[in-house]
Amino acid sequence: ALPAAAAELPILEQRAFTLERDDGLLARRPSVPVNPQAQVYGVVDNREEGRVRSDLVNNILTRPDSRRRHREAIVRAAVEDNLAGIVLDYDDIDEALGGAWADFVGLLGDDLRRAGKKLVVTVPMPVNAAGEWSAGSVPWRRIGDGADGVRVRLPDGVPLPTADLDSLVQ
Repeated sequence: ALPAAAAELPILEQRAFTLERDDGLLARRPSVPVNPQAQVYGVVDNREEGRVRSDLVNNILTRPDSRRRHREAIVRAAVEDNLAGIVLDYDDIDEALGGAWADFVGLLGDDLRRAGKKLVVTVPMPVNAAGEWSAGSVPWRRIGDGADGVRVRLPDGVPLPTADLDSLVQ
C-alpha cells in the first residue's frame, strides 16, 4: 500500500515501467493513484523479480532500431500517463557501451524536453581508490549534459560517512 504521507508529497517517483524484452518496448507495472497535484516521474528499470536484466539494456543499446523504438516508447508513456518526467534506473550496463548509453540519454533527453517532460538518469556509485573518485567507463559529464538531472545509486544497506559524501561531491 502507498504510505499516506505520499499523498502529500509534491514530487513522486513510481516504478511504473520495466524491460521485458530487448526490442525497445516497455512493460507496465501496476500503479497506484497518487496526489493529483504531485509531479509524478515514472521510473523505468531493468529489474525483474530480484534480478537485473542487463542483457536487455545492452541489446537495446547495440541495435539502432531498438534504441529508436525505446526512445519512442518512453516518450509515449510519459505523455500518455501525464508524467512530469522519466527516471532511467538501468543497472549493470556493459562498460563497453558507455558511449552508446550517453548518446541514447542525449537523444532521449531532447525527445522528452520537446514533449514538455524531464529526464533523470541514475548512475552507479563511483569507486574511491587512493583518495580519488572514479566513475570508470560511465561518461557522467555526457550523461549529465543529456539529462535534466543525474542521481547516484548508493550502495544498499551501507551508510557512507559524511566525509566520503563530501569528497564525492567535490
